[in-house]
Amino acid sequence: MFNRTVNDRMLMGKYSVSDTELIQLHERSSLEGISKQAEGVRYRLQGGLLDSFLERNKNLIQLMIRKKSLYTNSFHFPYLIMLADHNGVVQYIDGDEESVNEADSRFNIGVGSSMGISSAGTNAISASIYLKRPTCLMGMHHYLKIFSSWVSICIPIYSSKDEPLTYLMFASGHKIPYLFLIPFLETLASYLQTEVRKYDLKEIEWLMEESIERSLGHYNLSNREKEVAKYWLMDLDYRQIADIVGISEHTVRVYVGKINSKLGVKSKASFILKVLIGI
Repeated sequence: MFNRTVNDRMLMGKYSVSDTELIQLHERSSLEGISKQAEGVRYRLQGGLLDSFLERNKNLIQLMIRKKSLYTNSFHFPYLIMLADHNGVVQYIDGDEESVNEADSRFNIGVGSSMGISSAGTNAISASIYLKRPTCLMGMHHYLKIFSSWVSICIPIYSSKDEPLTYLMFASGHKIPYLFLIPFLETLASYLQTEVRKYDLKEIEWLMEESIERSLGHYNLSNREKEVAKYWLMDLDYRQIADIVGISEHTVRVYVGKINSKLGVKSKASFILKVLIGI
């Protein structure tokens, strides 16, 4: 039905979208009231909404800018690279100048544009969101006629909680050796996933540290005692705490004794349990 050979499907492997899946995606596009003849995507953030969106995604945008050297001047054909959030809203877009300008002026695609199925019909991003996996679409597999010459590949990127955080898409309006692009995209996606998970862990550590300090605030501890108590709660030993805080191991032991006395506990285990109950 979609003029695709069995060999095509085998070559694309996990990126392949079956005819049944394409029919479902196209039916959803139609139910959303999308016209195949539409000259651009339907929705795009503007003004304050766009500013807020960019602020929320600034870390991810900076990651892509830092890795721009991976693809700048590497492709000798028109192309677009995008990141879109879990709703399909474009967080970042890059490519050759002509393709970026055409996407913006002709198709209304730029930062803040929605590539979700209710705005842009079936495309690699909306397909990956719907199918919850990587996808590759070619030509008429796309719902909108303006994308009928595209080859588009999309890879979901997950947070440390294994929730979809962003979608990396590569698209070109020319016949391209898409199978050779997949290793490049997987390398870039792997880097992004590793880095966003680092941000997640840092945020978790910060929240945990804030919770610990708030809980310790219920007790009459000096600033130094709070500092030692925080690391003691993190299960560091006397030497490790001494190195971090910049005092002797003996002084750490003295502080731990004072902390235990003020909290009415006699062991590290009972100290941890008492503080954790308060968090």
